[in-house]
Amino acid sequence: MLIDNFIEYLETLFPDIDFYNGSIDRNLQQCVGVYLAQGGSSQIALGGLDNTSFNSKTISLLIHWTENANSCEVLATSIYNTLQGKSNIYIGGKRIAAINMLDAGPININRDSNNICEMVIRISIIYDREVI
Repeated sequence: MLIDNFIEYLETLFPDIDFYNGSIDRNLQQCVGVYLAQGGSSQIALGGLDNTSFNSKTISLLIHWTENANSCEVLATSIYNTLQGKSNIYIGGKRIAAINMLDAGPININRDSNNICEMVIRISIIYDREVI
């Protein structure tokens, strides 16, 4: 599963939001960046890789949303609540076993240099691995 696959899924849930892969357009007042994040660890089942049925991907969503802190928080909370607990869905042809939230809620990272409010949502996506 690639970041672009996850962005396509997010666009079905939030069609009015501009999502960007790996960066955002800082000139915009409203957008969300989707980043491959550090974290998590490789899980190998007993018996080796051939017996490992899943992979995981850690993703950070940067909500870059207006100069109004409340509007930014409302959107970030909506995205968080929509993704929280999702399981047994398909993204990019892969079955997603679970979307795990890595924090208790969106994290406020204050404002950027253009005074736009920003929050981060960190998630781990557990998905079926192709076993050959």
